[in-house]
Amino acid sequence: MGGFLERIGLEVPIVQAGMGGGLAGHQLAAAVSDAGGLGTIGILGPEQLREEIAAARRLTDRPIAVNLLQVLARPAHFEAAEGADVLVTFWGRPRRRTSRIWLHQVGSVEEALGARAAGADGVVAQGVEAGGHVRGTTPAAELLEQVRAGVGAEYPVLSAGGVTGSAEVRERLDGGADGIVAGTRFLMSEESGAHPAYKERLLGARQTVLTELFGLG
Repeated sequence: MGGFLERIGLEVPIVQAGMGGGLAGHQLAAAVSDAGGLGTIGILGPEQLREEIAAARRLTDRPIAVNLLQVLARPAHFEAAEGADVLVTFWGRPRRRTSRIWLHQVGSVEEALGARAAGADGVVAQGVEAGGHVRGTTPAAELLEQVRAGVGAEYPVLSAGGVTGSAEVRERLDGGADGIVAGTRFLMSEESGAHPAYKERLLGARQTVLTELFGLG
């Protein structure tokens, strides 16, 4: 495992995606971090975010991350996120707004280069297979190769999208990723805030459908 993830304090190169709407709260984030990965709390109201970070701190002394969609985040969100160890931003022009370790999620080489120029400590290259808000249109493994070539061998790159098990983790690490980011896989856990019926549908799913249909419900 590379020095970047050791800097964060991870034992395994796995980051849980910060899914919003209460799907990724303090229980899930703390459980992932306690297992050696990086648990991430999804965007909420600023005061709720503070409470979730504090609740996660009561459950684990491991690093915790917060995910903020820049198009929804206000200054108070970034102030609250200072209570976490890592800030992950997404969907907007990259700009450093934290004193913590900062990752910016991207969907293209151009966005990755922009994030690096803005001072991001690393990027998450998100392939089209990802769930929720999807930035890119390129398959994750292909995008990883492109971003790695574009930013250079020393700049930290994580890979997101379509990671369901150890086979994909190994593929991405062998492909040059410093670590992987997974979301849907963690929704099926007991600690997830997803509705039980949603978890049942995920467990029974056998294919991925790419769609632009997305709802907060």
